[in-house]
Amino acid sequence: MKEEYFVQLDEPTGFRKDLLLASKSTLHSLAKYNYILQLRELKGRKLLRLRADMKELLFLVNKLKEALPHFSNLPESEKSLPDSLDVPDSISSKNTSEDVKDIAEELKKIDKKLSML
Repeated sequence: MKEEYFVQLDEPTGFRKDLLLASKSTLHSLAKYNYILQLRELKGRKLLRLRADMKELLFLVNKLKEALPHFSNLPESEKSLPDSLDVPDSISSKNTSEDVKDIAEELKKIDKKLSML
């Protein structure tokens, strides 16, 4: 004879609810995983497209370099920039500080005239 065992659940509705929530959570996890797989596939396709575009751009840049004239025999004076720039005397720092003092004095005179009015 076969023995049968019965298991009694204290709260069968609570157990079913927990079981359904766990199933729902599992389905959400699978959906997120599927979304991640789709993103990876899309990323792979976009990277392949980017590599192809980069190869094409490199080819076109090399083709452009071949089409442009070559200037390898430039004089040294044109190749290098001058070490220092010539600054006119009107822009020198000594003159500008004196100009600022003169302008400040003129502003004081104008303020005095305005205060008299």
